[in-house]
Amino acid sequence: MMQRIIGESIQGYTHIQRNLECQDRKLSRELEDGSLVLSVADGHGSRSCPYSGTGAELAVNTFCKLIEELHSGFQNAGDLLSDYLNHQGSLKFAQTVERAWKEDVQAYHLKVGLPMPMTQTGEEDLNALYRLYGTTLLGLLIAPTFVFAFQIGDGDITYVDDGGVQPVVVADKLLGVESHSLCSREAWKKAVSTVRFQPWEQHFEDLKTYGPDTAASTVHFQSWEQHLPCAFLLSTDGLSNSYADDEAFRQTCAQYFEALKTYGPDAVEENLPEWLSETSRLGCGDDTTLLMAYLAPDGWEPQAQKAEEKEEE
Repeated sequence: MMQRIIGESIQGYTHIQRNLECQDRKLSRELEDGSLVLSVADGHGSRSCPYSGTGAELAVNTFCKLIEELHSGFQNAGDLLSDYLNHQGSLKFAQTVERAWKEDVQAYHLKVGLPMPMTQTGEEDLNALYRLYGTTLLGLLIAPTFVFAFQIGDGDITYVDDGGVQPVVVADKLLGVESHSLCSREAWKKAVSTVRFQPWEQHFEDLKTYGPDTAASTVHFQSWEQHLPCAFLLSTDGLSNSYADDEAFRQTCAQYFEALKTYGPDAVEENLPEWLSETSRLGCGDDTTLLMAYLAPDGWEPQAQKAEEKEEE
């Protein structure tokens, strides 16, 4: 199976005008067994969060590091890992993410010598410290037979194949510019996560008929090879907020998938900064990050390349 990760973070149109840095961050890794780890984070743009870009950087590093450690701890036993995450493991993981990120924030703040926020009684105000670095966090583990999606705050994790577009996880959407944040007290309680198995359609039917335990046991040994090509898209809310409604956003996700199939990952990667910048300029003006994993059969070629080769024959 061919798999490729491409992505870009661009400075939002309004941020360019206001001379503000891009506060989005992204990170991806490929593990020894071919599993893919992707993460994006959107640092809060408010004045009360002046170090949110660093907070986002720490967040994506935290997610990728912890997922890799968890994956290694199960010694590449995907069925055991999926069962763990499908039950109490996801809750423990959310708690670990929050704790590790806040520890990293404290360590970074002390390392660079920034003043510590203090309470009126002269004590260190850790909650105020975390707010300085406020950020969302989205993460995805794509294992050979399942995916684990994790989210705190706004943004989208989307799956696309020839059958259509669907969200991998559905997070709470707050009104206006409000968002759940990794900097909040007990942020893990606002985390939304899910484990999904292949094949998608059969899994959903088994959930309805047999319940989650039986559904998981019946499908999680099946391979991605039967459902290619497909793509997973992680995006900060600068992308979805640039469209009039959810349907327009889904159409855009489908168009990115079609571009990957038609022109290939190299062409999409080359044009992605321009496409996202144009989306921000015509849309909400926010920083925008899109991180995509494209999976295709071995020997796959872009449709445009196939057409050229056929014409030359």
